[in-house]
Amino acid sequence: MTQPVSHAAPAYGVSVKDFGACADGSQDDSPAIQAALDSGHDLVVIPYGVYRIGRTLRIGSRTRLEAHARAHLILADHAGVDADTFLLTNRDHDDGNQKIRVEGGIWDGNNPGNPRGPDAPGSYTGVLINFSNVEDLTLRDAESY
Repeated sequence: MTQPVSHAAPAYGVSVKDFGACADGSQDDSPAIQAALDSGHDLVVIPYGVYRIGRTLRIGSRTRLEAHARAHLILADHAGVDADTFLLTNRDHDDGNQKIRVEGGIWDGNNPGNPRGPDAPGSYTGVLINFSNVEDLTLRDAESY
């Protein structure tokens, strides 16, 4: 039986590549990244690469997301559909989340395939990271465009 290939995640964490992320910008990697975030591991690692994100990623309580400094997460063409579209947000805005830590990565919401709508309710705003009602939130060493 073949053992899974390691993608540089520590023993207590998981790599998004273990969940099928291809990291070459050719496909929507959001299902793989979301599966890693939903896996129950305390640490989710995003290795170097280009990740096309087709839907908002949701991170839950007691989760650390560590992206390589040159991991480039790009909102996919036509993914910016409304005011609730982000690259990353916390899972539970109503009841709140605790102890979320996000480190590294290049978070890019300026894809020309996602024009911002007029200043009207419901239009895509271009906000790429949105956290609401989170206790003990850390954002570190991330770049945004």
